[in-house]
Amino acid sequence: MKSLPTAIVLFAAALTARADVIYTNFDLGTPGFDVETSSQVGSDGFDVVARAQAFVPDYGYFVTDVKLALSMVNTQAALPKFGETAQAMNEVVVALYNDNAGKPGQLISTFVPSTAVTSTPDIYTFVPATQPLLSIDIKYWLVAKPSDTSTLDSGFNWYKSNDFSAGETAEGQYLSGNFQGWNSVFFTREGAYEVNGIPTEIPEASTLALGAGVFALGLVLIRRRNRS
Repeated sequence: MKSLPTAIVLFAAALTARADVIYTNFDLGTPGFDVETSSQVGSDGFDVVARAQAFVPDYGYFVTDVKLALSMVNTQAALPKFGETAQAMNEVVVALYNDNAGKPGQLISTFVPSTAVTSTPDIYTFVPATQPLLSIDIKYWLVAKPSDTSTLDSGFNWYKSNDFSAGETAEGQYLSGNFQGWNSVFFTREGAYEVNGIPTEIPEASTLALGAGVFALGLVLIRRRNRS
């Protein structure tokens, strides 16, 4: 069992380093998104090979992870076409961009999946190499695209949220691996996703008061234990 001083320190740390949901459109049901409706990204026959959703934090945050409702279209490497070399199976690449004139701008951070995305529709978690800092009331874009944009033989499904409210969405195109730009930005039903992070702001007064009360109580108990 942890000593009382150690417990107090851990509690105080938890107060100042709690993880918050920065944005989510998942619902409380199972599986938390619309498994029947999705946008196909980067799959054969589809021109859209990058999709982005915009969100605006209401506080400053360090991003700890993002979650997307996805499934792979193909789970095996694509067969080579005539005159081409064999292509490895695509993976989902998730990245965070700043905003530039209402479209995704510069890359801020990339995220790697905690587990490989499979053909099973599910909520998959992606974590950053370093936790990017988000500023309050600034628009950011969460972008998902295939790992190899020079081939469209293996893409993925990004399932829709059960929330039918329109969100700002961008679609981009690649040609032979070269980005051709965000050809359209519009408001539509969002792909299901969540962004989580640790607040950078000082905790609210009520939270600080609670922490101070617990700390004071701990000191009293320590003194009583030392006297006995």
